[in-house]
Amino acid sequence: MLRQSDAVRHARQLHELVGARAEAVAAQRAAEEKVAGHRESSDDWERIRKIIRERRGPHQG
Repeated sequence: MLRQSDAVRHARQLHELVGARAEAVAAQRAAEEKVAGHRESSDDWERIRKIIRERRGPHQG
């Protein structure tokens, strides 16, 4: 499981790479990892997705 600081860093980097699509990319990765049976990795990607959503704010999505 990622530490909170690492999850925040990954969320920031993903947003820098793909911009507004970052939340969708993180959600897709979470789903792929879940299907592959990688629960911990899926949970990490879900945390990253949530961080991205929180940083986006209430009126940007």
